[in-house]
Amino acid sequence: MNKTAPTQAKGASHPHVFASRHIDSTIWNLVPLRADDIIVGSYAKSGTTWLQTILCRLVHGPSACLDISELSPWVESRHGEISNKLSLLKRQQHRRVLKTHLPLNSLVWDARVRYVYIARDAVDVAWSLHHHHKMANDAWYTFLNTQDDSLGVRFQPPSGDAKRYFFEWLESDGLPFWPYRKNVLSWWHARFLDNVFLLHFKNLKTEFRKTVKKLAMFLEIEIDAGMLNWVESLTKFDHMRAHAELYAPNSGRFWSGGAETFFHKGEDGLWRSSLSGQEFARYQRLLQGSLGPSCSRWIRTGHDWNGLGWKNAVLGSGRAIEQGPTTVRPWPDRFV
Repeated sequence: MNKTAPTQAKGASHPHVFASRHIDSTIWNLVPLRADDIIVGSYAKSGTTWLQTILCRLVHGPSACLDISELSPWVESRHGEISNKLSLLKRQQHRRVLKTHLPLNSLVWDARVRYVYIARDAVDVAWSLHHHHKMANDAWYTFLNTQDDSLGVRFQPPSGDAKRYFFEWLESDGLPFWPYRKNVLSWWHARFLDNVFLLHFKNLKTEFRKTVKKLAMFLEIEIDAGMLNWVESLTKFDHMRAHAELYAPNSGRFWSGGAETFFHKGEDGLWRSSLSGQEFARYQRLLQGSLGPSCSRWIRTGHDWNGLGWKNAVLGSGRAIEQGPTTVRPWPDRFV
């Protein structure tokens, strides 16, 4: 387990510390951010690897051999030596794409950086997470359960019932992983900021080319029809699964069956044959009670938010939010 005492990055706002068996948010304090950095945020199993690959293709082009774990590392992950991760990031002289599963107010904030967040319907997240958890191998459990017990409950093999797993995960707000509500709402509340871009898994599934064009515009990357064609071709699920060792985190070493296991189906709706109408209505009530009507509608459908708030926002004066002993980044008054 890492015991390095992190220090604050020069000029960065001090974020709210977030820690779990997977995550140590203070690692970000050791990463000097650059003006052209791209930070990719999500809750787990929301299409993160897909989005990372799209962004890395936009940055590096069609000919580069992409090892996503190396090219776009999960910064706050407790896995691996911190010194190696910091050295890797320092050596990257190209535009960097950095992965996070943190709530936004637990990240070091830099107004020069572009933040991209992808969300997915919570029931699809949980169904995919159940497969992810079910297929984890002994190395995964050993790594997580040898972390300090103050970081949360130890991981056990999941129930074989995906529906039961889903409702337990939802009603406990993310256990045994990390809070779902806090993650989603922290990014949702920042949706109008001019350097934050929100998109939904369904946007990529149903309007891939339109969504990638918006992303390119947001990142100030020129894109034409030819570039769109090869981005689409090189980020298809079948292509990524066929080269899974390049895309799965840690080359798939934590899953039975290896890297291909990490790529389950790549589809929404696997729960449809399992949830009754009453159970689905229960899910909708729970989700709205947790996230509120507007955010829950976006999470469910991908609608009511077009990912272009950054372009049209007129930001007011900001002020800091006090949360306990630390001061979180400035938000415009309307988001407080």
